[in-house]
Amino acid sequence: MGLIALPQRFTSQPQYVPKLAEAYQDAELLSLFNDGSGQDIAKGNHLIPGVAPSPAARQHGKTLSFDGSSQYLLSTRTIAPGTQFTVFAWVRPAALNISYRRIVETAYDTGFYLGSNTGSQYAWIVNNALLEGCIGGQQVAGQRDFVCGVFDGANRILYVNGVQVASSTAASPSAAIQVSISRWTAGSGGYYWNGDIDTVGVFNRAFAAPEIWSIYQDPWRLIKAPARRLWAAGSSSLTGATSIQTNAGSMAAITQVHALEGAASSQENTGSSVAVAIDASIDLVGAASTQAGTSSAATISQTYVLTVSAAAQANSSTAIAITQVQILAGTASQQGNLGDTGIISIASALVSTASTQANLSGTGQITRAQTLTGADSVQGNLSKTGTISNGIVVESSLTSGIARTIRVKKPGIPAGTPEWLKTMIEILTGRRGNRIEAPKFQTLTFSATPTSAECEALYSYVNNVRVVVEQLISRMDG
Repeated sequence: MGLIALPQRFTSQPQYVPKLAEAYQDAELLSLFNDGSGQDIAKGNHLIPGVAPSPAARQHGKTLSFDGSSQYLLSTRTIAPGTQFTVFAWVRPAALNISYRRIVETAYDTGFYLGSNTGSQYAWIVNNALLEGCIGGQQVAGQRDFVCGVFDGANRILYVNGVQVASSTAASPSAAIQVSISRWTAGSGGYYWNGDIDTVGVFNRAFAAPEIWSIYQDPWRLIKAPARRLWAAGSSSLTGATSIQTNAGSMAAITQVHALEGAASSQENTGSSVAVAIDASIDLVGAASTQAGTSSAATISQTYVLTVSAAAQANSSTAIAITQVQILAGTASQQGNLGDTGIISIASALVSTASTQANLSGTGQITRAQTLTGADSVQGNLSKTGTISNGIVVESSLTSGIARTIRVKKPGIPAGTPEWLKTMIEILTGRRGNRIEAPKFQTLTFSATPTSAECEALYSYVNNVRVVVEQLISRMDG
């Protein structure tokens, strides 16, 4: 038997130097940090340690841990960013990184910068754009985040854990600069990242949002997995014992060479309208089947034959001609005065003459003789209260109406007002013996220097007004 190998995807971090997946062969730089170094599997632009970070093993796999004070990596060659590009990395802060700590950078003022801002958020800067203009996400010590910056030629877009968190305009950079991990590339360095960094990528194209989300969900889609072996190479044959099958519904003989090929099948009168008859006494007898090797190219033969007798069906859809002898002819109708109280009478009988109709779907003949005779109808005046000839009695109350009790209207309350509303209005307006009397007008005089009696009179009058107002408010609230 030959070797069968199928493609496969990684479900965890590979522990050797892998190759890029077909969809990501255009990578400018990609380093997993899984072997304790910054080996670039895209173009061999390896990241060489200035001060080597420490390899670390985490739940997701291996990574490099940077101390935030001196450890960094630097690419062996410069890279020139294209008109569009994408930069990403997985990070795990050991503590909150502030004051523009670097994750991946060429140069923030002439290239690109992916790192932190002044407030422990993530920042994405392209070609000296506003430093705090594209920030988002919040670092959490010990939490692993996927940080991705995209430049589409006019805008810089920041994603954290597969979700867009910020965007703003920027101009295209053109300088070819080395890539630095965890350190400022200019001057004497500094601004070191404190925490883990792994799976750093630089691509000269702008990733779309769905692709970034897919990488966040499955970062190992970037890597080409080896084929897996189903069976070891060797020779073995599978031999099946003789099989017997009775009337299982097979048709003509089937011949298979590595793949099943069905021979042409024939059936008598499949689509006609004649009756189909099948001899139920016919059994399917299968010859012995031999199969040599499930995955080899040996021939598989099966000689089941289903014999079906000719099908016959009586013509069930042919209809004979239909003749219908019926036409309704109504004589003139007479009706008395529509608005008076006399009897309405229609003195006409419906007599049908013979009608003939050719059968649309056949040439035979169906004959049907039928005469409809309608008796004269008599109807009493609909607006009377007496008995109508059809046996319906109209109650006198339906024609005369229901007697209504005449009520005395009270001034100010409209007729037809519901009882509950009338009661409430009467209570509020004091018409139920609960009228609130306002203090009568009182003339008060005062001396140039008011006396005690004058002041007490004013106080008494104001107090009476206050009591009345309180009573009104209490009634309205109730």
